[in-house]
Amino acid sequence: MTWAAKRQMTYFSVAAGILLVVVGIPLYSVFHHTPTCFDGVQNGLEQGVDCGGVCIRLCKALEINPVVMWQQAFQVEPGLYSAVAYVQNPNLNAESKNVPYVFTLRDQANAVIAERKGTASIPPGRNFAVFESNIAVASTTGTIHTSFEFTGDFEWTVAPKDTAQITVQNQNVDALAKTPTVTANLVNAGFAPVGRVNAVAIVYDTDGNAVAASKTYVDGIDKQSSSRIVFTWPHAFSGQVASCQQPADVMLDIDRSGSMASDGKNPPQPLTAVKDAALSFVGSMKTGDQTGIISFATNASSPIDQVLTTDKATLKDSVQGIAIGTNGLQYTNIYETLQQSISELVSNRHQSANRQAIVLLTDGKPNKPEKKGDPAYAADQALSAAHDAQSRGIDIYTIGLGKDIDEQFLQSLAGLSGHFYKAPSSQDLVSVYSAIGQALCKVGPAKVEIIPEILPQ
Repeated sequence: MTWAAKRQMTYFSVAAGILLVVVGIPLYSVFHHTPTCFDGVQNGLEQGVDCGGVCIRLCKALEINPVVMWQQAFQVEPGLYSAVAYVQNPNLNAESKNVPYVFTLRDQANAVIAERKGTASIPPGRNFAVFESNIAVASTTGTIHTSFEFTGDFEWTVAPKDTAQITVQNQNVDALAKTPTVTANLVNAGFAPVGRVNAVAIVYDTDGNAVAASKTYVDGIDKQSSSRIVFTWPHAFSGQVASCQQPADVMLDIDRSGSMASDGKNPPQPLTAVKDAALSFVGSMKTGDQTGIISFATNASSPIDQVLTTDKATLKDSVQGIAIGTNGLQYTNIYETLQQSISELVSNRHQSANRQAIVLLTDGKPNKPEKKGDPAYAADQALSAAHDAQSRGIDIYTIGLGKDIDEQFLQSLAGLSGHFYKAPSSQDLVSVYSAIGQALCKVGPAKVEIIPEILPQ
């Protein structure tokens, strides 16, 4: 491009700029209407009158009221209660500040015995807890009924996208103590410090019902940092708050030798009582547990009565089908039943996450297999099988029924774990099987939900 052409281009650019300023700005001011969220008119990118779109307020048509999932009062001391409402905010990106509420506690006659009012800030799109402590209640007996309601209007606004988030880590629960505690870390992973943070802990029993709640706070958490919190209760929790931490694969080995009809022939006793107790054990199986069945006399059942399964109906049919053999005198072969149990517990039906156990019941002493000149052969073989099981991580629980048992042998069979149980009569079997069921359950901590809340500055 020549020098003259460049000069002409410069003149043209300057003229175009002047024209844009002189003509464009007035035209923009005439035709462009700046949206406003406070003029009482729907304009610009608003979805309604002064709401939605570019406005921070949420339009009424888009609002969804919070859902109170449950509310409950918990006794802390006689005459003193805490109350919790567990609430869900379905508005994914909207929050509401300082909404008034009221807890009302009533006795069995529906008379109001306590009331507590307050205000709550509702976080966007998640579950949260409203907690009130130290609610004094006049002496009363029976169940206290708790109600909770928001008593004012919700002013929904779009939540800022850069809202700080607090997470809960390293939660530890001592739920079975006389004075239970819960500890955890509140973590601020953001790049700005946060002010006061409240946290509510809710403890649930094994059926998912809330049994206790508490609240604590920290004054602030620095950026990229955490703060330790502790919740305490003055008394032990009511109800079953611990659950089995690990499911189990269990083989039930049941003696069906001739002596299992020594107390009666029709129905055979004590075999019938043993089967009833085994059925109660099967009925108490937890989610994830598997059970198999092997009955034994001169030989262990082959094929076994029932391979590992979670199907309780199938297991019950297998237990009911156990019967004393009619083809001659029936002996007691504990070695063979242990071998069969080990084979099933290491088969591809075993769930790798499950612990493994054998629960063996007998009313006599081992006398099969035999070796000429060695009266201890049957017991030695059984102990060898037990050692094999234990070397594989399989626990053995033994039940000696009646008086004609070798306690020392059954204790040795159970190993150093001490899982030997004595049942003097068949009436003791249900409680014995129940005790074994509890021993099989490796108790884990209660379910605890910790809900943090960053308070407004």
